[in-house]
Amino acid sequence: MIELETKSYSSVENNRNRALEGLGIYLQTPEEKILREYQEDTIESYYNFLLKGQTAGYIILPGGAGKTIFAVELARATGLKTVFLSPSQPILEQTHLRFQQFAPNIQVSNYYTHEKQTSGQVLNTTYQSFINLLE
Repeated sequence: MIELETKSYSSVENNRNRALEGLGIYLQTPEEKILREYQEDTIESYYNFLLKGQTAGYIILPGGAGKTIFAVELARATGLKTVFLSPSQPILEQTHLRFQQFAPNIQVSNYYTHEKQTSGQVLNTTYQSFINLLE
């Protein structure tokens, strides 16, 4: 039992370190950035959050603040496997288009009623399909 906990912690630590490395490079490379200033501030806050050793939290941005583009850049900067949850199929499809538009090198897998792909760096799914996937 202790080995499983240690292994799980190690995986979380590895991901945190990978995220820190990717975000550090991202923050120091201005030509890579496509975000607005307040979105960049949020990326920097997330970087500082991880620097403190924290691994669980959430980010709140208001409607119209560019949450999808922010998430695209976060996935691109960290290089980590990412789950993107959408409330509906039309939003899922819009999200997929945004990833294609702003991060064409990231492989996005859609998982919902009409498509069941899970191999990409980003798993793009609806709330209900994600619950079904976990069952």
